[in-house]
Amino acid sequence: MHEAGESLRTVGNLHTVAHQIRDIFTVTPQETEEDWAALAERLRAVPAAFAGYRESLALGLERELYGAPRPTATFIGQLDEWADTGEGRGWFEDFAAAGPEALRAELDGAARAATASVVELRDWMRDVYAPRGAGRAGHRGPGAVPASRPLLHRRRPGPRRGVRLRLGGVSPAARRDAEGGREDPARRRLAVGGARAPRRARAAHRGRGGGPRLASGG
Repeated sequence: MHEAGESLRTVGNLHTVAHQIRDIFTVTPQETEEDWAALAERLRAVPAAFAGYRESLALGLERELYGAPRPTATFIGQLDEWADTGEGRGWFEDFAAAGPEALRAELDGAARAATASVVELRDWMRDVYAPRGAGRAGHRGPGAVPASRPLLHRRRPGPRRGVRLRLGGVSPAARRDAEGGREDPARRRLAVGGARAPRRARAAHRGRGGGPRLASGG
């Protein structure tokens, strides 16, 4: 996935970094004032996190790695909803409204800054990213899979476990991918003599004395 630059063109209505940034608030404890103090700190980190995601997508543009137009348009529509839920405030401001009054000023200020970063990302996606993706050659339709990655696109993503979100900056994996520094493990194995032997063959090799043995007592 990193070899194909997927981390630099992940847009859509699910499973993007932007969704991870927002969803982390829905699974964080919200019971005590200390919980909400921690949430306020996370809210303050949201602008840097969205800026890091935008930087990753911008690196994808530089390498001519674009998301398809239809998922891009869907994502921009979602950002519209996050920026304004219909009551003159954004999703993060709605979320912060449930916090304690003792932290009201802190939560509201951080939530407003988070919403502003959503607006900034939406405007950049609409005015810069979408036109570049729609105008490039190689798409067979608004929701078409780029010819360079048909198999990767068809593989359905499974549940991610243990994912740690970096709030701010481009992820190390995206940076390595953008700089061409990530090597495919399969290619590395081939370079040193091919894939590993089957498990049964390795077991037989150890049985003939070819592998390490436990020292016997006595």
